Amino acid sequence: MKKITNVPIQVRMLILMFVGLFFSSVSTAMASDEKVLKGYVIAQVDVKNQQDFFGQYGPKAGSQIVNYGGRVLAATFDKDVKEGVWGNNWTVVLEFPSIKSANAWYNSSEYQNEAMPIRKASTGYTNMVFVEEFKMLPPKI
Repeated sequence: MKKITNVPIQVRMLILMFVGLFFSSVSTAMASDEKVLKGYVIAQVDVKNQQDFFGQYGPKAGSQIVNYGGRVLAATFDKDVKEGVWGNNWTVVLEFPSIKSANAWYNSSEYQNEAMPIRKASTGYTNMVFVEEFKMLPPKI
């Protein structure tokens, strides 16, 4: 292999940088073939103070959810309970790009320190679960 000595160091560094970027993007594309499963947050909330809950908590939590890639799929007082007891007056379903991003939102200092205290002060209780998107297993042949 012939050594390149007449090419300026800056050009050689640029070539190495582009080669590194190329291989890093190829390995990222190969790794991303495996689908990242979405994360969901399902909450039952007993809202006691609607003014604080919707006027203060909602805007704070809403913008924080969006900052972590989340979105609200459902948020309603109306529910049709088919089985069991669903003893609350507000039901929320959130979707995040992954369970990791859902946990990052919940554990963030912004949510813990700015939004959560308002939620706790304006509600009787909250039940909240974090679940990962269901992944269908391939059929056995």
